[in-house]
Amino acid sequence: MHIDCLGCRIAHQLEAAHLIYEDEHVACVLDIQPFNSGHTLILPKQHYLDLEEIDEETLSAIFKASVLLSKALKSALNPMGLASFKMAVCLMI
Repeated sequence: MHIDCLGCRIAHQLEAAHLIYEDEHVACVLDIQPFNSGHTLILPKQHYLDLEEIDEETLSAIFKASVLLSKALKSALNPMGLASFKMAVCLMI
C-alpha cells in the first residue's frame, strides 16, 4: 500500500467510502461522483504502477468481483443492460 495513493487508502478503508464487496485482493466501493446509479470502483489492495505488474490472483479477483457486482447491480437496479466494463489504470509518474 502507498499512503499517497487515494485508491490504496480507499481499498484499506483509510478514507470514507461505501464498501459493497471485499475479499483479500480487492475492495469494491460506490463512486462518490457516479456517472449513473451503481457506478462502482474495484480497487486492488496491492499498489501497482503498471497493469502488467498485476499478479494472476489479483486479476482473477478483479474479474470475479466484476461478475458478482454485475449480477447484484442487475438485480437491485433492473437496468436494461450494463453499458460497459472499463478498467481504469492510474499511473504514478
